[in-house]
Amino acid sequence: MIRFITDGMLGRLARWLRILGYDTVFQPDRSKEELSLLAACENRVFLTRDRNFTERTWPFQTVYIFSEDPKKQLEQVVSNFNLDCVSYRFLLCSVCNVPVEPVEKKRIIEKVPSGVLERESIFWKCPACGRIYWKGGHWKRIEKWLSGLGLSSH
Repeated sequence: MIRFITDGMLGRLARWLRILGYDTVFQPDRSKEELSLLAACENRVFLTRDRNFTERTWPFQTVYIFSEDPKKQLEQVVSNFNLDCVSYRFLLCSVCNVPVEPVEKKRIIEKVPSGVLERESIFWKCPACGRIYWKGGHWKRIEKWLSGLGLSSH
């Protein structure tokens, strides 16, 4: 599966690609040179808003992201790479880029609001940051946002 790396200007795009299930490195504290080494070593596509960066010759693919609008950015990447926007959704932590794991409700009681515990029965946890995920209102808003982009059936 295709893997990405973004520069410091594309944090929201990185998060959306992770939501779609695409391994996307976003480390805004690292220099472009450091990120370039990582892209080359891990065979990642480098997404950037820096046109000059993409005009240089690199041992990895670079893509200039035209828009400042995260929706248009995501549409560009999905279109350029014909990404599957359904099959891998919500498999990665949107913050850490680590695969989430199913977790028993009894193990996260103290970490989730009581109303959520009453309504939901299936949960996932990021083993790196401990973030808990469930199919709540945020999940539905994400689905609606993606379907509004026409990305629900790619």
